[in-house]
Amino acid sequence: MDAIMTTITLKNVPQKLHADLKKSAGIHRRSLNNEAIIQLERALLTQNPITEDEVLEQAKKLRDAIKVSTKTMLTEKQITTYKNWGKA
Repeated sequence: MDAIMTTITLKNVPQKLHADLKKSAGIHRRSLNNEAIIQLERALLTQNPITEDEVLEQAKKLRDAIKVSTKTMLTEKQITTYKNWGKA
């Protein structure tokens, strides 16, 4: 199910806020629009954090969706190897 998107327009944005948002967008290689959306999501998430039960439910749904079998799971040694790959 696709989410329905909507549009908002911000007026009277202080120049410093605009400059800071633009700088952040450049650092993260995102458009100004995408950076604004991400920053808004983060701000709202800190006001309304998801509960532990919600996190666990999301994790369960993700596991069920990808249905990873034990044959395709990485071993602890493989995980460590991949984590250290390129750190030299």
